[in-house]
Amino acid sequence: AQGHRVTAFVRNQARLRHIHHQNLTVVEGDLNNAAQVSSAMRGNHAVISALGVSKTLQQDPEVVRGISVIVNAMEKEKIDRLVYLSVF
Repeated sequence: AQGHRVTAFVRNQARLRHIHHQNLTVVEGDLNNAAQVSSAMRGNHAVISALGVSKTLQQDPEVVRGISVIVNAMEKEKIDRLVYLSVF
């Protein structure tokens, strides 16, 4: 509504099938593919991650690796703002 452009990097594009906006670009990709994650971030000023585990209160190695990929991509793309949404 304020004119911000948003790129949503998702593991499953079908989960956002009902969300549409002229300033929203949805990119489906593999969270473990650093090049894909970095490419989706390119040109953006901040990252908001809602990456979460499938079972609350249990560690998920894929999420731990994913956060590492996100942070490394942010460093590569020189993005220094991260908001992390968690169930906790």
